[in-house]
Amino acid sequence: MSSSYDKFLSSLITPIGNNCHPPLFIAGSGRNGSTLISSILNNHENIFIPPENSIIPFAIKYWLLHPLASWEAKLDVIFKELDKPSMWSLDVIKVKSKLQACSLGERNINFLIHSIYFEYAKVHKHSNNIIWGDKTPSNTVYLHIMKKQFENSKVVFLLRDPRAVMSSLLEADYSYYIKRIDHMIWRWKNSLRKYNEINRKYPNEIWLLKYEDFVVDPGKMTIQLVDWLGLQCDETLIRGKDRNMELLGVSDAMHHQNIRNEISVGSIDKWKTKLDLKCKLHVENSLKHEMRALNYM
Repeated sequence: MSSSYDKFLSSLITPIGNNCHPPLFIAGSGRNGSTLISSILNNHENIFIPPENSIIPFAIKYWLLHPLASWEAKLDVIFKELDKPSMWSLDVIKVKSKLQACSLGERNINFLIHSIYFEYAKVHKHSNNIIWGDKTPSNTVYLHIMKKQFENSKVVFLLRDPRAVMSSLLEADYSYYIKRIDHMIWRWKNSLRKYNEINRKYPNEIWLLKYEDFVVDPGKMTIQLVDWLGLQCDETLIRGKDRNMELLGVSDAMHHQNIRNEISVGSIDKWKTKLDLKCKLHVENSLKHEMRALNYM
C-alpha cells in the first residue's frame, strides 16, 4: 500500500519552474554525519540549512491531495503545521502575511516552500543568492517526491556503515533504540533504496558521500561538495563548525557534542568497541548483501 500511495502522489506532481535557486536535500538514514556536514556548509555565506523539520513533505502532500482548496486555506493548514513546536525560530505570522499578499502567478507549492526557507535564511544570511537546504533524515522516505517537485534540486546522500549507525543510536538512547533495532535496520536499507531510485532517474543531481571518506579528508570533501553546488570555498569552511550548533537546534543535544571536537578518523571504527556482539551479528546478517556491495564487509 505504501508503494502504491507513493506512486499515486508522484503521478500528481507537475514540476514548477521559477527563478528561485534550486534547493539542496541532505538525505540518509540518520546518525551519518548530516549535522556535522550541515554545520560546515552553514559557514558558507550562500548556504542555509535550518534545523530538522518535516514541513516539506507535509506541504507537498497536502497541496497534491487538496487541489480545489483555496490559496488561503492551503496557507492556513501548512502554517498551522509549521507553527507546531519544533527547533525552528521563525516568525511564522510574518511569513504567512507575505504569502497571503503574493501575486496569482506566485501561488504554487514551490514558491510557498521557497519563501518559508528563504525568509528564515534572511535572519542568518546577508546574501540574496541563497541555496537553502533540508537535512531531516525522516524526509528521506519522501525523497523521490521532493526531488520530482523541485526539478533541479541537488541531493547529497550520506552513507555510513550500518553498524556505526546502530552504535551511535544506541549510545544516544539505548533503552529506546534497542527495542526498535529492526526498524532502524529497515530505515537504513530503505534509505539506500531511495538513493538507488534517485540515482537511476537523476544521476547528475545526486552525490553519494560516505561518512568514512569525509572524516579522512574533510577539507577536500567539503571543497568538492561546494564546487558541485556551483559555489566557491576553501578548507577554512570547516573551521568554526560548532558555532552553527545553535542554528541547527542541537547545541544542547548530548549526542551532537562531538561536533565541537576535531574531526577524526577514530569515529570510523568506534562501533567496534561500543556495539555488542549480538547486535553486530544481527545487523550484518540483515544487511549482508548491501554491506558487501558497499565494501562494509
